[in-house]
Amino acid sequence: MSDKPESRHGTGNRPQNAADGASRRTFLKGSAVSAGMLATAGCFGEQSATGGNGETTEMVPGDGEPAPGGQVRQFTVHAIEADVVYNAFGLHQPKAALYVLEENLVEALAASGAPPTTPSRTCRTTHAIRNARRRTTAETISIRRRRRRRRRNSRRQTKRSRRRRSARRRRRTTRSARRRGRHFIARARRKRRPSGS
Repeated sequence: MSDKPESRHGTGNRPQNAADGASRRTFLKGSAVSAGMLATAGCFGEQSATGGNGETTEMVPGDGEPAPGGQVRQFTVHAIEADVVYNAFGLHQPKAALYVLEENLVEALAASGAPPTTPSRTCRTTHAIRNARRRTTAETISIRRRRRRRRRNSRRQTKRSRRRRSARRRRRTTRSARRRGRHFIARARRKRRPSGS
């Protein structure tokens, strides 16, 4: 394992700064903002540690740093994965997974499910991740989902569409009535003809 911090994001390679003396290797899978939300929002509790050994550290510099005076608990992370999933009914089903090394597994499991206690600063979003959002302590993010349909697949009936349907129905009825009328007239003419002619 390399002592040099490195970060790979889905939106491009950007170096991630770490505190002096902190040895960690971070692999971020997916959006960098989504992963940074888990890492910098204090999701491991109030106490801070470097490498999971209980040493208090200063805040981590960079665009995902917490508020001034905040502390971050650091782990040697293998991968962070965060997904926001919508089911067929449009319900929000978020899920996230944090993969750590075995040496930090006990502390990570102990901190699992603990609410974030360190607020994170809203970061500047780039053009690649403009729709990503950051959360802070006791802040709820509401996501609205709009399902846009094409006009030909829409079932909404407007006055214009109703008028068009009724006009097409009238034209169809008129044409069929004309055909039936011509048929009846031809039958009447055949009946009027004398049998000898």
